[in-house]
This record gives sequence, C-alpha cells and structure tokens, in this order.
Amino acid sequence: MDWKNLKYVLVEWVDSVSHDPWEHYSDAEFAPHTIVSVGILLRDDTNIVALALNADPSSEMISCTITIPKSCIVRMEDLCQKNQKK
Repeated sequence: MDWKNLKYVLVEWVDSVSHDPWEHYSDAEFAPHTIVSVGILLRDDTNIVALALNADPSSEMISCTITIPKSCIVRMEDLCQKNQKK
C-alpha cells in the first residue's frame, strides 16, 4: 500500500435488503437500496473494492473497512489524492 499517496473514492453501490419482523405481504418491501460509501481505497481488483474510513500511516493500521463486490457497484469516483497539487 502506498501510504504517501492515499486515494479517496466515492462508491455508489446496490445493497441487498432484508426484513425480520412479521408483516403483511402487501406491506413488504422488495427493492434493493442504493448506498453511497466514501473512504480510502485499499483494494480494487476484478472482484471487489475495499475501503477504509480510517487509516494511520505511521502504524499501517486501518479501521471501519467495507468490502463491496464489483457486481454491486454502479459507479466509483476518484475524489482526490493526498498530497496532490491543486
């Protein structure tokens, strides 16, 4: 991981939805939800995109991670790069 040039991205993706309580069939929701996640890009390969909300480059520690299957991604936008000249 290039800790000096962290890439910040926005990922819009479709998530599955589940409901646990008893409800009448006519009240049930059957549509997936579109989610927007913003974070530090950890991995981008053929199957997944992985993000972290927090990173400590001095210890190479990360927290609040999410792995999103590529098949669920609607769009991904590069927000900026750390130390990038404007």
